[in-house]
Amino acid sequence: MDRLHQLQEGADPLDLEAAQLEVEAARLSLEKARSDLENATLVAPFDGVVAAVNVAVGENVAVGAPAVRLVNSSSFHLSVTVDEIDVARLEVGLPAEITVDALPDLTLTGTVERIGPAATLEEGAVAYPVVIALDPTDAPLRAGMSATAVILVEELTDQLIIPNWVVRVDQTTGQPYVYRRTADGGLERVDVRLGIRYEGYSQVLEGLEEGDVLVLVREETGGLFGGSRR
Repeated sequence: MDRLHQLQEGADPLDLEAAQLEVEAARLSLEKARSDLENATLVAPFDGVVAAVNVAVGENVAVGAPAVRLVNSSSFHLSVTVDEIDVARLEVGLPAEITVDALPDLTLTGTVERIGPAATLEEGAVAYPVVIALDPTDAPLRAGMSATAVILVEELTDQLIIPNWVVRVDQTTGQPYVYRRTADGGLERVDVRLGIRYEGYSQVLEGLEEGDVLVLVREETGGLFGGSRR
């Protein structure tokens, strides 16, 4: 009769509340277990190649420590340094031509993406870090390859250029000059104003004309020395 009476009256409210709390606790534990399981799987934020694995099974890993280093094989960047004399002429967006040491017969293209605001000192020279974003390519590039970049500051056409080895500089005034062949076969010194220099050549802004014949003259210098008289 007591059992029948309990069934007719229903569950005790306190027991029902306790059971509901146990169910909620179990639900929260299940959600946490599912979350832990999801977090146990590393998901790369982009497609790429695993360059290094920094952890092993059974190791204790510090919070925030990188477990894997990925390389985005579809997007490469080149870090270079530019001399302080030239960096003022650079700006983000300028095109660049890149040659990779491992692929000498291939010229890649890219764009200046970032110019460092602070200088670095390399072998006693002040330079600025510059990052170049390479255009998409099917070339077999690998992270860490050495490369050289030529940043195209300005494209000139129909310009008068001369090789740098014919240019001399006056040690007193700093004036650049060359020696030109005259109509009678002699030589004359001609002061010139130069512009852009690139790959062993200089742009001539003033002083020469197309067709002028330049001659490399070896200039000898000497100094006074003491002597004795008998």
